[in-house]
Amino acid sequence: GYRFDYKPKEAKDPQAVYPVLYLLHGAGEEVGGWVFNGPSSVIADNLIAQGKARPMIIVTPLGHTVRNFVAASEAERARSIGLFTRELLEGIVPFVEASYRAAPGSANRAVAGLSMGGAQALQAGLDHPDAFAWVGSFGAAIRGESVAQTYAPFLADPKLANERLRLLWIGAGRDDGLFPANQALHNTLAARGITHVFHESAGGHTWINWRGYFIEFLPRLFQPAGLR
Repeated sequence: GYRFDYKPKEAKDPQAVYPVLYLLHGAGEEVGGWVFNGPSSVIADNLIAQGKARPMIIVTPLGHTVRNFVAASEAERARSIGLFTRELLEGIVPFVEASYRAAPGSANRAVAGLSMGGAQALQAGLDHPDAFAWVGSFGAAIRGESVAQTYAPFLADPKLANERLRLLWIGAGRDDGLFPANQALHNTLAARGITHVFHESAGGHTWINWRGYFIEFLPRLFQPAGLR
């Protein structure tokens, strides 16, 4: 397993600051999705206690900006994700960094999510690699035929993308209806030489997979090599 030089006494240091993971829920869920279904706090606490992940702050904001993301048109989904990205960058991140012992800067910020949250994480992270150096998506609700257009600015400069992103991690189950779209994203990134991890697993669009992806993803965050 991965081992880090973390000493429990650091958590008691009132001057210590910590990197932040913004962890996004799926359509139809609330802010407690990752807390109760993950359960992200239990997984993170155990990985940190075992020395397999760095201590961090995990923020689980409410991600709904449209009444029904699943039934929305592609245009409505794109607008919804754009609105959330704006709120994340202009509202949530500044609030967290002003209110908690959060380390600033892209190297100390990660964004990840499942399904709708995965699409939001990809949009926020790939559109703003100057804001987030660590990006993860788990069964992201994206459309394969729109990948090249949706992420055009990011895909246009692979060298810059590889310089700014320390980790781009994409997971999807082969029985997930969204697998072909996530595979299309993987193929597009690979064709352009953009470094990333594509984790293909058995199973579908379920918490069993998303929990597993979270366990794989978390230890890679906030350390120099990104364990790509």
